[in-house]
Amino acid sequence: MQPGKTVPQAPRYDDDDVVEEYDVLDATPSSSRSPSGKSSSAKPPAQGGPVLRKQPSQQGAARRPSAPVTPGPEAQAEGDVQYVEEAGGQGARNQISAKNAKMIWAICIGITVLGLGAVIGDIAFDIFGRRAGGLPVSNTNTRKSGGTPKGTPERPKNPDEVKALEFKGLVQNEMQRIRQKKVYKFFEQAYAKFREARTNAFDKKAAGDGKDARDAAWAEAIKGYYEATYALRLLEWTYKQGADEDFMTAAKLDDLEELVGLVKSNAAALKKEANIRYQAAYSIISAYSRDIKDFRSGWISKDVEVNNVYSSDKYKAVFADAKLKCEKAEQMSPEFDPKDLEAVKE
Repeated sequence: MQPGKTVPQAPRYDDDDVVEEYDVLDATPSSSRSPSGKSSSAKPPAQGGPVLRKQPSQQGAARRPSAPVTPGPEAQAEGDVQYVEEAGGQGARNQISAKNAKMIWAICIGITVLGLGAVIGDIAFDIFGRRAGGLPVSNTNTRKSGGTPKGTPERPKNPDEVKALEFKGLVQNEMQRIRQKKVYKFFEQAYAKFREARTNAFDKKAAGDGKDARDAAWAEAIKGYYEATYALRLLEWTYKQGADEDFMTAAKLDDLEELVGLVKSNAAALKKEANIRYQAAYSIISAYSRDIKDFRSGWISKDVEVNNVYSSDKYKAVFADAKLKCEKAEQMSPEFDPKDLEAVKE
């Protein structure tokens, strides 16, 4: 390369630190140059080639893009492009895949089906035992009856109320003990059998089964009714022994006004253990008794199909023995099967 000549330059970019413009300077010492500007042949030029000198950048020179720009339908400012790209990234992260969407739908449908199945099962088979008798008596009272809302401790206002609440507490404790006795277990089994037979008859009627199937189911339900009533009378009779004949039981144990009335009529009777036991048995029986009697008054007496089965000679044999035992137990002087009396003896 001859001194004094310039090297061909690359495109100029004022923001480029790598590609810049340089002038070529002769590296020959000034002492060896001739007046005409040519180097002397006394000494060879310095090794290493020409020296480059950086030129100042030119204003307005073309700027080399740092990254390729994707062409679009319209020109956009740099800020707009960045906003669109960021928004697109967020949307991609918030999207739900088709697989996850199907899984969510399956879970929702499963929960709905299980909920409907539980409701239908409870209505048909009482799987949650909502129709079971002997449930604890509600403590909710009205102002008219002088009671207090459920969960609120009753505060006696006078000596009669103190005695009434003491009697109530003794009765509730006795109710817990009765539920552990054999005679109560005997009744509980009979009542459960009655409920099962009754539900089966209701199901066959609702399903529209044949007449023979429905009649046979009703006959079993009638038998269960008599067996449950008999066991209920045995429970009542067991705890009535030793109680005063004129002892008046409270129809509603949570009715403070009624209990105060018992205190005023015969406070001494409320302290007798036999009377307390009988009141406890009566409070248990009353919850079951209503359910059992409803079958007699609401179905055997009023429903034509059930009444025809009850009167039919074909099905009388199914419940005849249970009916006879029940009738004897409901006499003024109740009679019970000696085997049953032995079975419930403690």
